[in-house]
Amino acid sequence: MKIAEKFNIFRKSGKYFTGFGRQILGMSLMLTYAGCLMPPPIEPAEVVLNQPPRILPDSLTPDPTDGPKTMSIQCEQYQFFARISDPDAYDSLYYRVFLDYQADINPLDTNIETITPDLENPQSSYLISFVVYPNDLRFIGDGRIGETHTVELLLSDREFYTDEREPLARAIDEEGFTDSFMWPVVLSEESCPTGASQ
Repeated sequence: MKIAEKFNIFRKSGKYFTGFGRQILGMSLMLTYAGCLMPPPIEPAEVVLNQPPRILPDSLTPDPTDGPKTMSIQCEQYQFFARISDPDAYDSLYYRVFLDYQADINPLDTNIETITPDLENPQSSYLISFVVYPNDLRFIGDGRIGETHTVELLLSDREFYTDEREPLARAIDEEGFTDSFMWPVVLSEESCPTGASQ
C-alpha cells in the first residue's frame, strides 16, 4: 500500500514538472521567434554634400599668364573661352559675365546663361565661350578708355537671385557655391589687328 502511494506521488510530481518544462520551452520558443521577427537595424542614410563648381585655369582663352588683354576699340568683338566643371555631374550650372563689375550701375542686367546636364549622359566638364565688345559703354563710358578694365566670369551651381539681395547680381542660395575668374583688359585706339575681331 505504501509503495502504491509513493508511486502515485511520483507520477503526479512528474506531470507537474513535465507541464512546467513545457511552459519554459514554449516561452523560450516565443522569445526566439520574436527575435527573428524584429526588423533589421536601419542603416543611416548617406549624407550627400554639395561640391563647388570650378573654372579650369588651364583652359582659359585669352591666356591670363600673358598679362592684361589688349583690345582695340576699332574691333567689333573679342571671343573668350573657358572650361567649367562640377564634381556633382547632375547639377545645373549658371554663369554670367561682368564688365567692370565695381563700376557697373546695374549688374542685374547682366545675362544669365544656364547649362542643364543630360541626365542619361552627364558631362564632367563643359567648354563655354562668350563675346566681349570693346565699345561696350561699361568700358568706355565717362572717358574711361585709358583705365585697366576687367572681364569677370562668375560660375555658380545654384540660380542667381534676380532681386536686390547682396552681393548684387552675385547672390545665390546658401547651399550653393561659386567660382570666378577675372581677366584684366586694356583698351586701345589702334587699328584692329588682322583676325582679332571674330
